[in-house]
Amino acid sequence: MCVILLSLHVSSKYPFVLAANRDEYYRRPSATAQFWSDCPDLLGGRDLEAGGTWLGINRTGQFAAITNHFDPASTDIAPRSRGEIVSTFLQSDKTVDQFAEQLRRSDNQYNGYGLLFGDFSTLYYHSNKTALTTTLCCGIHALSNSLINSPWPRVQAGRLKLQQAVEKDQDLLLEHLFDILIDQQSSSVSSHGKNQSSTHFRHPANAPMFIRTKDYGTRSSTVILVDHELNVVFEERTYGDNHEDNQVRRQFGFQVHSDSQNEISPNAAHE
Repeated sequence: MCVILLSLHVSSKYPFVLAANRDEYYRRPSATAQFWSDCPDLLGGRDLEAGGTWLGINRTGQFAAITNHFDPASTDIAPRSRGEIVSTFLQSDKTVDQFAEQLRRSDNQYNGYGLLFGDFSTLYYHSNKTALTTTLCCGIHALSNSLINSPWPRVQAGRLKLQQAVEKDQDLLLEHLFDILIDQQSSSVSSHGKNQSSTHFRHPANAPMFIRTKDYGTRSSTVILVDHELNVVFEERTYGDNHEDNQVRRQFGFQVHSDSQNEISPNAAHE
């Protein structure tokens, strides 16, 4: 279970706004966000079991993030880790069309996923459940463990809260977004079950924004803000099984260096 909330060209100060939670088993090892030693322009956390990442950006203004697609009927175990899709894109020099074609050719090598990728001006969505790649229009979007903007309580609540946040004082937007991400009462399922197992959340549509059980939960929250001059603020907060006591914060700031992007222009394409 994961959730990604995205605002494109809605905030007057930040045309690109992202708030995301990564939910994972506590036993799965991962590294906190950093610029990778083997790819110095790539910023993101790292899955130490398979080597990829769930969310990342790079200094040339590319972004990618992935979620699993919830399908309880599927028993297939695909040979490749979905996290490698994100890190591959952020290290690739392929055009969007070339990368989308690469995705379609390799879709059956991964378990179900939803992928956001592109740059801070134009983002694309791809799912191997549909094999389609679409351009996201300006507005508020959310991706959890189904298709993008699905009518799940978790997704609908997140979109509404993000819309309200980007209409508030933009100087306080960072904290408003983290308040959304740590909300344990944002859907129809109570999260009073720290001592419950992960099977308590049998369907992620009804999960709260922030999940905490005895073996599984929200491992990290990430907020990315990008202004019109392509100044980036990237903050990650990581948690253990008790998020109040084990929180670690890491913040990065830089300006995108790209000859092809001088400013963020609104995208008029339709989803």
